[in-house]
Amino acid sequence: MAFVDTLSQSITPLYMPQGNFFKNNIAMRRKEKADYLNRSKLQNLEHSQFASYVLTQFKALKMDKIDEVLPPLATAIKNEDAVLNLPAGAEETSDVRQLDDVRDMAFRSLSLKIQAALVSDDADERAAGKKLDRVLDCYPGLATMNYEKETGAVLNLLVDLKDAKVAAEVTKLALAPAITRLEKANEAFSKVYYGRYESYANAPQRGARVLRERTDEALDDVLWRVECLYEVTRDAKLLHAIELYNTYVADRERVFADRERANAAALETARKKIGEMLAPMFLALEVKRNLPQGSLSFTGNTSGSDKKKQYELHVAGSDEPLWVVVKNHQLEVVKHEEKPAPKKPTPKNPGKKKPGEGGNGKKPGEGGQGSAEVTPKP
Repeated sequence: MAFVDTLSQSITPLYMPQGNFFKNNIAMRRKEKADYLNRSKLQNLEHSQFASYVLTQFKALKMDKIDEVLPPLATAIKNEDAVLNLPAGAEETSDVRQLDDVRDMAFRSLSLKIQAALVSDDADERAAGKKLDRVLDCYPGLATMNYEKETGAVLNLLVDLKDAKVAAEVTKLALAPAITRLEKANEAFSKVYYGRYESYANAPQRGARVLRERTDEALDDVLWRVECLYEVTRDAKLLHAIELYNTYVADRERVFADRERANAAALETARKKIGEMLAPMFLALEVKRNLPQGSLSFTGNTSGSDKKKQYELHVAGSDEPLWVVVKNHQLEVVKHEEKPAPKKPTPKNPGKKKPGEGGNGKKPGEGGQGSAEVTPKP
């Protein structure tokens, strides 16, 4: 670290404003193009390839002061590649979906037995069915809830059905086997669903996001060292390497722009197809909710996936949207809950700066969100 300490006393950081000329120069550079690469936009394989490019490029310089900071980057890339080569967790995901289907069928079986009791020719069975149906009414849309919410709802429903207050009704309708079936299905689902976290904890190398962050830290150290060394030496080889790097960054930005355009077009096409799929079912829901014909339209917003997928509908003349799911070729209104926004991580050592950091507390090569570009000093 002696080299770093010496640099911190002997050079002026590139991003530290020095008079109006320097301020204007920085502003001009930032306006010319997207000076920084937002690495969060890189897909996993692209991120690894980007880091490998940096490693190869600066290793080719064969400069001792650069070589000193390359091993951590090489190790980070190796660990990241190891994660990318692991088999995807498709089997676990498939197991979870299958077990959720089993649980949903168990719940539906229980519900149908209670519904059948409502039309029984036995007055006592009808009375028992009505009482238990009121219990089910406390859990609307249970089978369409997200995994964790459904797990909790089933647990609460089981408690209600085992309560002494409805014991006679449960016995009358012989629901004990159906209740046991639902209980076992919920337990089987929970075992696999929550068991995944234990396997993840026992395999920390699978945390691609964490490993990407480590690679980014190593990248920033390399880029910072390159910039500092160029400040001191004005070595033409370093300047050329920096220019090549910036050209590569600019090319990545073009890739991002092309991808965003393609994604936007694909999203619009997908929304159009969903709207066409939902439209034939609008009339039945309008009739059911006493709405004028043509009142409903698809907003383009969805939530969830697979059979849990919810669709937002606009109701003409109302500011309140309807969220629906497709069930048995019909639209069923469900309660929609927004997921809480993820908490922003607390920055490590806030306010601590190294040579080469600007007023925003970032190293050279860092953009607004884990980005990177080195800008040579003119």
